Formats: sequence, structure tokens, C-alpha cells
Amino acid sequence: TELQPTGATGVDIILNGGASVAGHVVNLTTNEAVADVSLRASSPYAMSTMETTTDDQGSFIFAGLSAGTQHFEVLDDNLVVSSDSISVELASDQLIDDLEIRVAVGAMVAGRVYDEETDVGVNAVTISARPENIPTASSKEVTTDSAGYYLLQGLNEGNYRI
Repeated sequence: TELQPTGATGVDIILNGGASVAGHVVNLTTNEAVADVSLRASSPYAMSTMETTTDDQGSFIFAGLSAGTQHFEVLDDNLVVSSDSISVELASDQLIDDLEIRVAVGAMVAGRVYDEETDVGVNAVTISARPENIPTASSKEVTTDSAGYYLLQGLNEGNYRI
């Protein structure tokens, strides 16, 4: 593409609206729609993310996504996507209108941070669980309470670094 001088005429500019993905979120066990759950679409190559929330019928739409691989995840303290990951390959103006994301209540890890000598709980320590071998996965974080206890919820099956 050549640089055009100010005031040039006869220049065509074509804007691409991007790809769109629509679908619904359902509970793996009951097959019922899951309303008011937040989702994230992320593209590791375009280094972009987009978020949306399901409506009363569990429906969602992402518009203006970049071409390439898009990964979808649930942003919820308790729910997890029932498979390891949901990814789709998109062309620049492609429409997918039937993506079904099945979710379930995730696993949890509980524990306590304390002083070994006094057995007094340590308050306000950030505990993080990061999935091993999944570079695009988000960490889950919680903070210990006044007695040093913590509860990490909504974890997928797998190995984590705490």
C-alpha cells in the first residue's frame, strides 16, 4: 500500500467488520440455559480479548473478532467449561452462530496459610492457581481471610501450580 498525499482522490478504503461468534451456554448436567455468565474471547496472535455476558436464555454474541484462533472461557468463580478448551478458527468475516459452551461446577482447593511456630493464620496473602501447560489459561486468585484460610473455586481438572 502506497502512502497517499493529503487531499488525494480516488482512494478506496475497505474496512472489515471482523468475524462473529454467537451461541449459548448450557449446564452440562441439566442442559438448562445459563443466564448472566460472563465470557471472554481471546486471540493469542492478535493479542486481543473481548468480553460479553449471556442473556436470560443463555445466548451470547461476539462481534468484530479478529481472524485466526479464538479461545473462549467462562469468567465465573464456580463454573468451568466442560472440555479442556473451546477454540475456533475464524476467517476475517466469518459468522458462527451455533457455538454451544457447556459448563459445570468446577473443582476447588482449600487450605490455610499460617506461621509454623505460632500456628497463627496469616491474613491477606494472595493465593494463585495457574494451570500447568496451558499458556492461554487465566490464573484464579483469592486472598486469605483473617485466620489464614482460603478457598479457590471453579478449577478445571488438571495440574496447577499454587
